[in-house]
Amino acid sequence: MMSAQETIALFIFGCLLRSWTNADLIQIPTSAVIVTSNGTPWDNWTADKVNQGSLRQDANYCDCCTALARPSWVQLTLNKTYIVEKVLVLGRTDIYYSMQLAQITLSMGLMTESLQDEQFTIKNVTVAEKLLNPPREIQFVRVMGSKNGSEPHMTICEIVIFRQTDCPLGRYSVNCSKQCHCRVGSCDSVTGACWNRICEDGWKGMACNETCGPGMFGLNCTSPCHCLHGASCDHVSGKCPGDQCAPGWTTSNCSVACESGSYGQNCSMDCHCDKCNHIDGSCAMSSQCHDGYRMDNGFCKHRIQIPSSAVIVTSNGTPWDNWTADKVNQGSLRQDANDCKCCTSLARPSWVQLTLNKTYIVEKVLVLGRTDNFVQFAKITVSMGLMTEFLQDENFTIKHDTVAEKWLNPPREIQFVRVMGSGSGYYMTICEIVIYRPA
Repeated sequence: MMSAQETIALFIFGCLLRSWTNADLIQIPTSAVIVTSNGTPWDNWTADKVNQGSLRQDANYCDCCTALARPSWVQLTLNKTYIVEKVLVLGRTDIYYSMQLAQITLSMGLMTESLQDEQFTIKNVTVAEKLLNPPREIQFVRVMGSKNGSEPHMTICEIVIFRQTDCPLGRYSVNCSKQCHCRVGSCDSVTGACWNRICEDGWKGMACNETCGPGMFGLNCTSPCHCLHGASCDHVSGKCPGDQCAPGWTTSNCSVACESGSYGQNCSMDCHCDKCNHIDGSCAMSSQCHDGYRMDNGFCKHRIQIPSSAVIVTSNGTPWDNWTADKVNQGSLRQDANDCKCCTSLARPSWVQLTLNKTYIVEKVLVLGRTDNFVQFAKITVSMGLMTEFLQDENFTIKHDTVAEKWLNPPREIQFVRVMGSGSGYYMTICEIVIYRPA
């Protein structure tokens, strides 16, 4: 039968134990713990009995405690890293054996580091407690018993490890101080890892707490955005500052290339070839430039028509009716001679010459014939040059029944262009001679 003093002591201890095992704390289950030790047990009081889930301390009656010859240690290895708030070490309450919890120390840590010695927050002859404030990531807890002159054994009835409660949705880490951004559901309260490893749009990393890198946005940060001057876009929506896209890109998140036929800032520039680069408008060397443009180092550059006011027309030919030589320089591209009455028709052999008001760098000469009489455009040649030299005969680059072109590559200084029609007995008919210079 217990004495009055023992009864009072146990009552006080019971009150303390209820506070030590506060319902707000979550005990890491015994199934998540592996126990190891370097100590020699007394009888069958083996090391594994520190992890039975029992809070009884009446060692002689419950047969539920560990007793190891000193010096020795017992270690609890958790099945994963937990955020630990408290470690509770329970000794035996048999008054006579209370010294068996004396001279014990505590250390704890992670697999990636050495165990760190800790000072017990509270310690008496039957209970030792370590409060971690703030809580810490822990995977190993070790209790060591040093030599004790009066007591050869270290006796522990239970080691209880309490973890931090689960964090609310979208939070993790110590005191739930960090934010995670999972696409679906919550993240791991310790690591922040999302259960399906898929982050919300605009986030990446194991804990989905890193914003997308520059120039990327959206799901898994896999969508590129293209903002003006290399500015960063919104990592979630891809929206660029001021809605300003880099040249060649469009839509609200600047992720779509300009449609075929356009390029540049806001896709506002027109291509000058069949298909141009959506950013700078450059054309493949195999592309055909549009009329009025020329290929120059990968770009179809605009060529400017020398105006009719800068041209004087002369000829040695006799015109048919009023189809005089000056009609090759009216600025009209019509070729329906009988309808437009806008063409020159000269008895062969003859020539018509365009004299420019100054020297120009010429890129192209375009000669248009009538579309209703191919014969009158046959057997024509072109020559050109400067006032200081003889005219130089040229081969047409392209010659069809109604159109002849001469491309000058590279462009040349020109002041005179002459078109000659050979043969006799019929007419040379030309509706327009157009001379182009570079832009």
